[in-house]
Amino acid sequence: MGRGGERPGGQSGDGVPALKEAMRAAVSGRAPFPLRFGGLGAFDSWDRARVVWVDLQEGREPLAALAEALSKELDARRFPVEKREFKAHLTLARSRDRRPGAQDRLREAAAAIPPAPAARAEALALMRSHLDPKGARYETLWRCPLG
Repeated sequence: MGRGGERPGGQSGDGVPALKEAMRAAVSGRAPFPLRFGGLGAFDSWDRARVVWVDLQEGREPLAALAEALSKELDARRFPVEKREFKAHLTLARSRDRRPGAQDRLREAAAAIPPAPAARAEALALMRSHLDPKGARYETLWRCPLG
């Protein structure tokens, strides 16, 4: 369980100050860095796609180092941390549809999305997910600038 009796990854409001502290420590001394995307992929696989993503081609190393630093800071504060290997990506689409042809339609839709423009990682953001049967909505609670 996460802090405040919520599921792992979920946090009650009383954990926010400690999350901010961990984020500040993780970004300390880290400069902003460029990001460039390219190459489509899918989780689990294209035959069983649940998530379609675009790969990170530039900025992977500093992003992985930031993720590792944040994980260490969270662990030190007794927050649950992700056990899976970090996979830098930008999620383009999600699907729960398991009907025949659904993965083909998902792949076609993802391929039609124009290439992601180059970007710059300038902050770490604390987000709240609002889950709904129609999809998730995300709210930025706080931003911690790099540099």
